[in-house]
Amino acid sequence: MNVLLIGAASELANQLIKKMNKEGHRVSLLTGSRYGQEKYERVFERYDFQYTNVSMIEIFESAAPDAVIYLGAYDRTYNWVNAQEDSVRFISGLMSILMAYASYGRGRFLFLSSEAVFSWTGEKKETDKPDDTELKGMAVAQGEALCDSFRISRDMDILTVRLGGLYGVARELSYVDSFPAAMSLEALQTGHVSARADCKRSLLHVADAVQFLGQILAAPEHKYNLYHITGQTVEEEEVARYVAAAFVEQRKERGETPNEEIKVDVTKGKGTLHMSLDCTRFREEFGINRLNDVNESVQKIVRRMVRHKELFLTDREVALPWYKRLWMKAGWAFQALLPFLENMIAFIPFFILNNHAAGSQFFAKIDFYLLYVLLFAIIFGQQQAAFSAILATFGYLFRQMYDRTGFDVLLDYNTYIWIAQLFILGLIVGYLKDRISDQKVEAKEDHTYMAGQVDDIKEINSSNVRVKDAMQTQIINQSDSVGKIYEITSTLDQYSYDEVLFYAAEILSQIMGSEDVAIYTVSGGPYARLFTATSPVARTLGNSMRYVELEGLYDEIKEKRVFINRQLDPKLPKMASAIYDSDEVRLLLLVWSLPWEKMTLGQANILAVTGALIQNAVLHANRYLEALHSDRFIGDTPILQPAEFGSLLRAYYKAQTRGLTVYSVLELLPGERPLEELGGNVKSFIRPNDYVGELQGGRLIVLLTNTDEAGCTTVMGRLEKLGFRSEPIQLTGEEKELYDTAV
Repeated sequence: MNVLLIGAASELANQLIKKMNKEGHRVSLLTGSRYGQEKYERVFERYDFQYTNVSMIEIFESAAPDAVIYLGAYDRTYNWVNAQEDSVRFISGLMSILMAYASYGRGRFLFLSSEAVFSWTGEKKETDKPDDTELKGMAVAQGEALCDSFRISRDMDILTVRLGGLYGVARELSYVDSFPAAMSLEALQTGHVSARADCKRSLLHVADAVQFLGQILAAPEHKYNLYHITGQTVEEEEVARYVAAAFVEQRKERGETPNEEIKVDVTKGKGTLHMSLDCTRFREEFGINRLNDVNESVQKIVRRMVRHKELFLTDREVALPWYKRLWMKAGWAFQALLPFLENMIAFIPFFILNNHAAGSQFFAKIDFYLLYVLLFAIIFGQQQAAFSAILATFGYLFRQMYDRTGFDVLLDYNTYIWIAQLFILGLIVGYLKDRISDQKVEAKEDHTYMAGQVDDIKEINSSNVRVKDAMQTQIINQSDSVGKIYEITSTLDQYSYDEVLFYAAEILSQIMGSEDVAIYTVSGGPYARLFTATSPVARTLGNSMRYVELEGLYDEIKEKRVFINRQLDPKLPKMASAIYDSDEVRLLLLVWSLPWEKMTLGQANILAVTGALIQNAVLHANRYLEALHSDRFIGDTPILQPAEFGSLLRAYYKAQTRGLTVYSVLELLPGERPLEELGGNVKSFIRPNDYVGELQGGRLIVLLTNTDEAGCTTVMGRLEKLGFRSEPIQLTGEEKELYDTAV
C-alpha cells in the first residue's frame, strides 16, 4: 500500500512511519514547510512543500497514495502561539490538501482531530457537537466540518478520527504538549507538581494510537465516518503522584541523594471536572487489544527529562531590563523616522548653496531647491519628494524674507507659482519613481514565483524519476515479475526432453514460493497420473486420481480458470492450473502449501503465466520427440533404442536424487518364451507412463515410473502370465552399468 503522510515532525508522525515501514507499506511524507529541517524516520519520498503550494496536485499524483493521513490537530506546522493567524493558515492549508485529494480522486483520507473541539463538560460521544470557544478548537472543528463536506459532496472515503489525550515522550521543550509531560516539566523546573482534585482525563499513548490507526487503514470497509479513540481514564492527582515517584526513582538510579521530594500540590475545584472521549463505536467495530501502562510511560517521560535537562531548562525566557524592552519596542519608530532625518540633514547643504547663489551672477539662475526635490524624488520616491518640497518651501520663504516682509512674500503670486512648480515636478517624478519601483518589485515577485514553480517542478520531476527508477528496479528484480518468471522458465530449454517436466516442478516451486508442488499428466481420460512431485505433501492425491471427481477444482479447470482453494479444503491443493492442447487437459499443476495472503488473483495470474511458459518448453520437447520417433524405437515396437533408453534412465536417476520422483527398474530374463516375441505384447503389461528399452547386448529393461519396490510385483505377475521372467534391479549412484551399456 502507498501511504502519504501529511504533517510536520512529531512523535506521532515518526511512529506512524516506523510502523508502516515495518509492515511493508511505501510511505511518502509531505512536511508542510518549504525548507524543512526536521529529521524523520526513513520514508520512500519526502516533499518539502507548503500546503497552499499550487503543485499540491502534482505531489499527490507523484506519490500515488492508496491512503492519506493528515495529522491535523497534531501537525507541528502550527504552534498555535498566534492562534488567530494559525487558525486561518490551518483552514486554508486543509482546503488545499482536500482539493488536491479530490482531484487525485482515490484512496482513503484520515483527518486526525482531538478532544480540543469540546469544552470540559464530561464524556463525549461521536454524536455530540463540538462546543469549544478557543480558536484552536474552533479551527479543528471547522476542519472536521470541511472534511465531512468534501465526503458528502464528492462521495469520497474521508474519515475523521479524534484522539483523546494523546501523549508520548517529549524530545525537547517545544514538544511538551500533553499534561503528563507538562507535569514532569513543572516538577523538573520547580520541584512541585500541580494537580486538580476530582479531575479526570483520558490518556492515549502514541504507540497505541498508531496501532489503532493501522487497524482503520487495513480495514477494507468501515461503518462510520467519525471515530473516537482513547485509552485509560485517570485522575490528575494519580498522574501527579506517578511523576513524583518517577523523579525519586530516577535520582536513586543516578546515585543522587534527593534533597527534597517532589511535592504534589492538589487544588480543589467546584465539582468534578471530567473530560474524555467515548470510544465504544471504535471498540465494537475494530477492537482494542492493548494499552500502554500510564505509570510506565510517565517513568519514560521523566527519565528523558532528567537525563537531558539542558533541553528542557535552557530554552526558558529570560526577563530583560526595562530600558532594553523599551529600546526594542521603540526600534520600529526609529526605523520609520530615519529616512525623514536623512532628508532634513541633506536639506542643509542645499539651503546654504541657495543662499550663496542668490547674490552670484553665475549661479543666480540655478534653482537648488528644485534640484534638491528632484534628487529625492528620483532616489526615494513620492513620499520623500513631498517632504523635501515642504522643506524647500520653508527655505524659500525664509530666504525671501531677508529683503521683504512676510506679508509681501505671501501676496506675491510668483511665490505660489514657484511652490506649485516645485510640488508638481517633485510629485510627478516621485510618482514615476514609485511606479517603476512597484513594477520592479512585481516583476521580481513574478520572477521569484515562477522560479519557485520551476524549482518545484524540478523537485517533483526528480522525485518522479527516483520513484520510476525504484519501481522499475523493483519490478525487474521482484520474484513474481513477468521478466523474472520468463528468465527462470527459460532455463528449461537447457534440459533434455526427458528432464523438462522434472525441473518444471522445481521452477514452479521457486516462482510460487511453495515447497509442495506436483505435476500430473492426463492422457485424455478422467484419470491424471503423477509425473513428479517436490515433497510427500504434494503426493497427497496419490499416483493416480480421477481429477474429474474433485469438486470445485474440476469446474475451474474445465472453464480454463485457475483454481483457488478459498474454503481451505485440506483434501485439495491451495491453487491449481492446467496446461491444454487443443482444448484437452494435458498437464495439471498443483500447488499445495501457500500462505493465505498469497491466495490472490495476482498470484493466480502468476501461476497461469508460469504454466503457459512451461507449456512452451513441453511442446518444444514433444515436437522434438515426434521428429525423432522413427529413430527412438526399435522397428514398429514401443521398445526404446539403447541410446534413448539410457538417456531416459539418467533423467529419472537425477530426478530421484533430487526428490522429484520415485521409480523402479525390472530386467527381463530369458525364460519359456524368447524375448524377441515381447515387442507386440509390451502395451499389455505396462502403463502409459512406463517404458521398455533395450540395452547393448540385447538386454531388455522395464522402467516403472512413480513405483516403489512393492509396486513391481504387479508388473512381474503380468509378465509371468505372458511367459516372461523378470527381476528388479537396484540402481545406486555408483552402479552405472545400465547407463554405460545403454550408450
